[in-house]
Amino acid sequence: MFHNIFSKNKLLPVEIFGKLPFYTDYITMLSSIEANRWKVWLLDFMAKNEKRIPPGRWPFLFQFSEKSNVLAGFIEDSGDGIREFPFSIFCNFKKTKKFFNAGCLSEIRQQLELERNAIESVTSIEAFYQKMSGRQISIKRGKYPGKDGVTEFFSHNLPPCPALVILGPEGKGASPLVLGADTNKSLFWEQWAALYGKIKE
Repeated sequence: MFHNIFSKNKLLPVEIFGKLPFYTDYITMLSSIEANRWKVWLLDFMAKNEKRIPPGRWPFLFQFSEKSNVLAGFIEDSGDGIREFPFSIFCNFKKTKKFFNAGCLSEIRQQLELERNAIESVTSIEAFYQKMSGRQISIKRGKYPGKDGVTEFFSHNLPPCPALVILGPEGKGASPLVLGADTNKSLFWEQWAALYGKIKE
């Protein structure tokens, strides 16, 4: 607590929800209201659509309501060996100029990528929680230099909430995919599949 008040850096807890092959239930490591809203939203979204997300590790942003914090992280196709369901790893933060800018979002993505890579070799739920419980990433307070067209887009183009934005990998020049409350869901899935095809080219 005192670290976050007086330090030049802000610590963001790493939160997790979804499935991985070594465990036959949902893996839940949530510490915020926004993360629990993401859990409920994602369960409902996947149940209604009955589709698998395209292969790969997709950067995403999610905001449940206009006044909610923003979630930033990765979502990927996964399952428990019996049922398919995505795995997501993310942090949540307030949408302020100090944190909601292209450089900061890029830094969050880079650190979360390292956190995700760290569990590649985990083979049991006990080892998973031992490794990931209490994990945090450290983000500088204040605006980061530089621009990233993908995250810069989302900084100024939030769709009607609840809103999910899927980001293509940095440097690929792909436009973000936006799923808002009034978005055509079938078209969104088609665009996501097309984005995967573009990235694979």
